[in-house]
Amino acid sequence: MKNKNLIGSLLLGLCVTAMFSSCGGSKVAKNLDGSWKTEVKVKDKDGTLQNRALEYVFNHDEEVSSGGSFTEKFVQPMSHQDGSIIMECKATVTVMGNWKVADDNLFLSYNLASLDVKVENLYFKIPEGVDLGVTEFELNETDILDSELGEEEMRKAAYQSLYEDYKSRNNESQDGACCRKLKVEGGKTSFEMNELGEVELTRIGGGKESGDASKIVGKYVCEGAPLPEVYEFKRDGDFVKTLDSPLGKAKQTGEWTFDGKTLKIKYTSDMSFESDVWSEEELEGMNEGLGSQAQGTEDVFELMNFVEDGMDMAISGNNNLIVKFRRVED
Repeated sequence: MKNKNLIGSLLLGLCVTAMFSSCGGSKVAKNLDGSWKTEVKVKDKDGTLQNRALEYVFNHDEEVSSGGSFTEKFVQPMSHQDGSIIMECKATVTVMGNWKVADDNLFLSYNLASLDVKVENLYFKIPEGVDLGVTEFELNETDILDSELGEEEMRKAAYQSLYEDYKSRNNESQDGACCRKLKVEGGKTSFEMNELGEVELTRIGGGKESGDASKIVGKYVCEGAPLPEVYEFKRDGDFVKTLDSPLGKAKQTGEWTFDGKTLKIKYTSDMSFESDVWSEEELEGMNEGLGSQAQGTEDVFELMNFVEDGMDMAISGNNNLIVKFRRVED
């Protein structure tokens, strides 16, 4: 009997551990949702360091809970030598796949069929000490060489190399490339990759442009308004404002951005009003009036300072009119 109780306790402990581990992965996955960017240095096949502008878009799938789909995109200079000619260009690489979070690791499974490589700004160079009877200027400004043919050759060379690279990454584990020590904190994400070492990403797009933007995310009540106004700044850049009155509730939606100083709210839909007191005709007239005032308009605030329970903003163009936003629980 004691052994059965012990086994039961162990199984319960494992279930509880798995449950909390799953919840933790799900929370991190939700925070990872969105667009991110960074710049890293990578070595080309000759060992030369190149700057790579790297972007990720992680789309969280609620059905998967701890993962979803992603797009990886980067831009970097590339070079390729063909005989006595060196070709240099800027390559834009895009690849998609699926991702998931487990045990503080981010796993990336690349869909090799989605790999796409585009090249531009092709430039022909002559290696030092080589005499081709023409200058580099003549090589690039005349039709001596076919630039379109050169671009296609560069694209093929880059594609073949990258295809093998992503194929190798997929084989790092059964779930694909393993990015270790994943951390998602506000507008920053970091992890370690075999190829790039430690990578730190910054949020981009919507209301996630700067680290300070993460301080904005949340729900606030606007103090001093004639009617209780609640402003909700969502992590993905969406915005919702609700107003309560004895006659009903009004709602506006939009998008917000914050650059560290200026908070902009752009209303993307009509304000709608719901009421149990008014008739349908009265509601229709109210919604038409509210919508004509709200749709396409913009509110702009200048940050005065963050306070313990919220933030103080000034109406743009009128620093004497202070709006106090105070945080409220969901």
